[in-house]
Amino acid sequence: MEIDFYLGEVTAMRYYMPLIIEGNKRNIKSNIFVQSNMKYTNPHSYSEFLTDLSIKHDFKLWKFEDMSKMNRKNPIFSSENTGLNEIKSVIKSKKQKIFILTYSGDFIEANKIYRDKVDYILMISKYFVDYYNIHESTAKNLFFGSPKFDTKLDDEEILKKYNLESDKKRALVVYPRNRDLHKIDLGEIYSILKKHDFEIVVKTRGKDPIHPGYRGDHYFGDFSWYPHTTIELMKVSDIVINFGSGAIKECVMLDIPIIDFYIKPFRKLFAPLYDYGYAANFTGEYNLLDVENSLLRLTEKDLSDEFKLARKNHLYEKDYNSSKNILDFIEKLYDEKE
Repeated sequence: MEIDFYLGEVTAMRYYMPLIIEGNKRNIKSNIFVQSNMKYTNPHSYSEFLTDLSIKHDFKLWKFEDMSKMNRKNPIFSSENTGLNEIKSVIKSKKQKIFILTYSGDFIEANKIYRDKVDYILMISKYFVDYYNIHESTAKNLFFGSPKFDTKLDDEEILKKYNLESDKKRALVVYPRNRDLHKIDLGEIYSILKKHDFEIVVKTRGKDPIHPGYRGDHYFGDFSWYPHTTIELMKVSDIVINFGSGAIKECVMLDIPIIDFYIKPFRKLFAPLYDYGYAANFTGEYNLLDVENSLLRLTEKDLSDEFKLARKNHLYEKDYNSSKNILDFIEKLYDEKE
């Protein structure tokens, strides 16, 4: 048996690799069909990274154009609606089922685009399908969590990889969009972190370069696509300083407390995850003493029960293996179709 993956943006590798690794354990061969884009996530800009991964994890890399020359019957994965029209245009067999891996909160709106065009949609949890009232594709929704959380992260390896020291308190700042930067005084927040001896590590995306004055003690773009830089830095941090990004899911799955300043111009993503004792919630207008007290409370208190409760109510337990359950489903599906 083989599985195909459409790669139009290199960001999808954090979702694909755990499935490929699980597939290798079952003698399921994987193929990645690569197509370029004009963004910072262009897979062709990371060809050496992809080649190295393919050698290490024994999968094949193809140009997407090659798929049109083949009569493939394998399940094919894509991330949200990336490349969906292209995939549909080259499918020749009804056996080639399309699986969509949902990405952060994009599925809330994007599912309207692809729900009638695909066979299965892999949602992070039933709770959030209900919360966002996404029931039009109920028969296609599969609740197997997210493969990206199957990756095992080792603190020592991460510290070495990013040249960080093990004996320091560390705050990861998930840098805000430049669009929203004027709504927050980052220098003021940094001063509170430094007052309490936190090393400041700043993570941004390629489209949001960091202002020279806000680079903290260390700063990174997308240094690594698998495992992804954000989740690796989160794993070795004591707290996350967030500005409305979807990083709350990673915090809950990794037991990392969060202080969120919601400065985005639209609805807060995964809002119920912020309603627990591991989170402090502010807007761009805040009392600095309240922020300081929250920092101390969140980094000095045992919050493990709060994280467990949030996972139970909204996500799933840490020991759940998403990739295993997805491939169990696929193997059964294709056995039945033979």
